[in-house]
This record gives sequence, structure tokens and C-alpha cells, in this order.
Amino acid sequence: MSEKKDSLTIMKFGGSCLQNGDSYLQIASIVKQHMKSARILIVVSAIKGMTNKLIDFYEKSCSEENDCDVLIEEIYNMHLQLSDEIFDKKRNEYGETVEFLRKNIEELKQVGRLIKLIRPSADIYDLVASYGERLSNFLLSKYLSSTGFRSDYIFSNKLIITDDNFGRALPLLDETEILIKQKLYPILNSDKNNIVCVSGYYGSTKDNKISTLGRGGSDLSAAILAYGLRDVFTCKIIYWKDVKGFLNADPRVARKTSLIR
Repeated sequence: MSEKKDSLTIMKFGGSCLQNGDSYLQIASIVKQHMKSARILIVVSAIKGMTNKLIDFYEKSCSEENDCDVLIEEIYNMHLQLSDEIFDKKRNEYGETVEFLRKNIEELKQVGRLIKLIRPSADIYDLVASYGERLSNFLLSKYLSSTGFRSDYIFSNKLIITDDNFGRALPLLDETEILIKQKLYPILNSDKNNIVCVSGYYGSTKDNKISTLGRGGSDLSAAILAYGLRDVFTCKIIYWKDVKGFLNADPRVARKTSLIR
């Protein structure tokens, strides 16, 4: 008889779940509820509207338009205002988040300057588009840590290997499974109370270039992670998105649903 595997709940939070302080309180509540019966892995989308802003930034950087600085400021301020709302500013996690945000915004500025010097390319497009998930993943993990959870984070380019079809990349499942078991499984297995946040939407090619999985790629990311962990955990995926709050069932399937919060 095979040994019974521990349960793992993979929860993917869409951008509509990451809008304000109330949204993050709801996430903390739902995570706490599900921790009673399973280990928790969270897949994080960009905050609502961020991917479109990043794509706009890329396109304007490719042209002669000069309002890229305005877009960068908007991207920075959206994340900073959200951080100001959800964190106790006296906690270390707030300072770490603001510093991470500033560092990544500076990187984006450098990428924008690079785009103006070279021809537009699909790999640079994907790099720019991935920053939304990168920022929101760090932010959510630090928020959970600041509220008493033990939360780690991993960026998905360290876990998901894809082909070179930038913009609509497909995972190379054998290589990806190896990385997931090497880098993600030990963290999940070390302590049942550990939460791990992983950025959705993107991975990396074999030569370490960021590659996005296409629109809706964060949903695919959750499925890829479940595939890579199927031998070591009994996995369940829950997708949270496009609802007025957190429901007790999938409204597309169940006739009656009620708000948990």
C-alpha cells in the first residue's frame, strides 16, 4: 500500500482580488481557513490593470513618445499606495516592500532606455510584461508575513522552464518538474505552516530569458505547479477571481453561492 500523501491547496488569486486593503484582509482570512486542512501554495497575478500599463510602457518605449516617465510613475504609485494601505509602516516588511518596489522600478526604467536603443523584440516584451506578477508576488508574501503567517516567495522563472515561443510560451514539463521538486518542494515540506507565494504568468527559457504564458497564464501556472508536485502531494487548485468577494463555491458551477467575507 502506498503511503498517504499530504494535502496541498494551490490558490491562484487574480488581479481583481488584489485591489485594496479589504482584498488583502480577505486573502488572509481565506488562507487561514484553508491552512486547517492542507499546506498552502499561492499563485499571484499582477494587480488589476497592471499588465496593460506595462505593455503600454513597452510600446511607448519602442516609439518616439516621451510619456514613458509618466507611465513608470503611475506603476510605482499604484504599488506604493497599495503598500501604504495594507502594511503597518512600522514593520520591517513595509520597508522591504518599498525598497523592492524602488529597485524594480529602476530596472524597468533601464529596460525602457534599452528598448529605445535596440529594435523591439519579443523577449524584451515578455520581460517588461512580467514585472506586474513579480511585484505583486513579493507584496503579497510580505503582507502575509507582516500579519503573522510564515510566508516565503519564489519567482516563477526559477521553477517553470518553457520553449522560446515568447508571448505564448509552453512549459517543458520534464525540466519544470525537476526544478519544482528541487526548489519548491523542500520549502513546502519543511513546515506544514509555511505558505509559499509564486508569481504567475511567466517562466523562463533554457537560456534564462523571461517568457510569458499568454493572457490567463497565471491559471496555467497553477496547473503546472500542481503537475510538478503531483507525486508528493495530493493537490487541489482553487481559482479566486472576477467575483465581488470570496465565495464558498465556483459561481459558474454551483447554483447557489454565498460570500465568505
